[in-house]
Amino acid sequence: MSQGGCVRCGIRYAAKNRREAVVRSWAVRLSGRTSYAHMYRLVERLPLCAGCLEEMPVIGEKICEQCGRSWEHQGQQLLECGALRCRDCRSIEENALRGNRGLLHYDEWGKDLLGLYKYRGDERLADFFGKLLTLAMYRYFRSGQFDYVVAVPLHPKRLSERGFNQMEIVAERIGRDIGVPARKDLIRTKETAKLSQQTGREARILSMQDAFAWRGEAAKPKKPSRILLLDDIYTTGSTLRACAQAIHQVETVKSYIWSLTIYR
Repeated sequence: MSQGGCVRCGIRYAAKNRREAVVRSWAVRLSGRTSYAHMYRLVERLPLCAGCLEEMPVIGEKICEQCGRSWEHQGQQLLECGALRCRDCRSIEENALRGNRGLLHYDEWGKDLLGLYKYRGDERLADFFGKLLTLAMYRYFRSGQFDYVVAVPLHPKRLSERGFNQMEIVAERIGRDIGVPARKDLIRTKETAKLSQQTGREARILSMQDAFAWRGEAAKPKKPSRILLLDDIYTTGSTLRACAQAIHQVETVKSYIWSLTIYR
């Protein structure tokens, strides 16, 4: 754990034995795609005390195969009838985005942390969120499965207001951790209203149409690229689907695209 203490509660010291037990427990639960030893190292380096680490709202194993939504509270009936995708995903036409995976439930545990980073510019949290996404990548995907990572871009006006693109910084962290480049060939071409100002799922989907463009050398691959899109939260999925669609529209050789988010 970081010598600066827990990034969530500020506790500097904690019982070492208790924290190690919590780390071991998470490593066992999350090491499906990688070894226990590797997952142990990924969990152990999270700058969280034993209590906050134990309370981490990790999404369980039973999820929608498309968007990564948890079945834990609402899906027993769907599971029994053999449904693999949630109702929202079954209503969406086939898309360039193969699927999404999220690591944490978006609840009170992480809302303040994300707000500090996203809206107050607390960039020290970039390393924390980068570590979370690296952990998520190895939980859900195989090592070497992607050629590069791409952060969802901000519109220039939003970037000017915020001062930095929080996910670009996180993308650089995870890219370094998994050994692939973080590319910036995806750009935002249309400003859209904030999610809180949009009424309903359909409004969100409509606002994202033609909101992104894929440019540069990455737009002309000689063979299919394997791309991992990164964002902080998956809500309706319209942003990530629009990003994937923008990539496919200009490619003659279609890429293999997944997305990974901190929260779902």
